[in-house]
Amino acid sequence: MQHHICINIDNNFVPQAAALMASVYSNAKKEAPPVFHVLSNGVSDDNKSILKDFAKNAGGDIFFHELFDFEERLEKHLNAEPSTGRFPKTVLARIFSAEYMPADA
Repeated sequence: MQHHICINIDNNFVPQAAALMASVYSNAKKEAPPVFHVLSNGVSDDNKSILKDFAKNAGGDIFFHELFDFEERLEKHLNAEPSTGRFPKTVLARIFSAEYMPADA
């Protein structure tokens, strides 16, 4: 059984995401490496490439889901104008993680 793992990051947390991925891959069964889904708040193409290469070398896979429509989703669910206050979008994006994940995850 393959597991899907969702993480929320921006460019500031790419090293921490790589450390998390390394830990998960080192403890995962080789026949079913996990699939990572990244809710991305502007992760650069260079950093995406680094994480994609890391996942590929570990035998896994990674998908990026940009948070372009985050405010619209938040407004729809809250019936109010969205405000993340002092928190970056990536902190609150976990509220909608199921909406970004594929149906079979």
